Parts: sequence; C-alpha cells; structure tokens
Amino acid sequence: MLPTIFTITGEDITAIIGYIGEVFTDVSPLFFVIVGISLGLWILGSIIRAVAHRKED
Repeated sequence: MLPTIFTITGEDITAIIGYIGEVFTDVSPLFFVIVGISLGLWILGSIIRAVAHRKED
C-alpha cells in the first residue's frame, strides 16, 4: 500500500456518505422549485404567445 497523508477508515466513509446524503436532501426541494418555476414560466410564455397570435388574426 502506498504511503498517504490521509488514512480513510470505514467510519470516515460512512460519514462521507451521510454528508452527501444530507446535501442531496437539502438540495432536492430547491431543484424541484427551480424546475417548477421554469416550467411555469414556459407555460405562461406559451399562453401569452398564443393570445398575442390570436389578436393578430
């Protein structure tokens, strides 16, 4: 085994996995909010374009 500055034990790996899980738990609602706002703006833009196009006819 190569000598390293850091030694990673099973406890460290468990802590890292737990931390990654916490980050994803915190980020997932934000992700859904961003997707929801983007989808809502896209639908609203489509409706506005359809109404504007209808008024031109």
